[in-house]
Amino acid sequence: RLTLNIKQLINLRTADLGMLSAQLIAQTPNHHIEQLSQRVKSLQQRSQLACQQALKDSQRSLANLAHRLDTLSPLATLSRGYSITKDAKGRLIKDAAGANIGDTITTTVNNGSLTSQVTKVSKQVST
Repeated sequence: RLTLNIKQLINLRTADLGMLSAQLIAQTPNHHIEQLSQRVKSLQQRSQLACQQALKDSQRSLANLAHRLDTLSPLATLSRGYSITKDAKGRLIKDAAGANIGDTITTTVNNGSLTSQVTKVSKQVST
């Protein structure tokens, strides 16, 4: 019975020693440094992924804005077959009343411009 009690005491003390040893290892600077190092690595990866996603979002937004700007561009309008006509002073001619017979006008088209002299003005009567 005494031997059994001594063995139990030894087993208990061995378990206590193992637990204290594990606590000591957990408190060593090397273990703490390793944990912090892993955390830093994880945060770096998350940061890199977040930056990549932000860059993709910005690129997508920029492409969308470029497309919208292109659809509003006068050059895009010209490429669809429209033209822009200005008088000799460079003012935009918006309707037939903006030009008179004998005026020199410049018409900008997709691939250049044309200079013309007005020989006739036909004003449409609005209804």
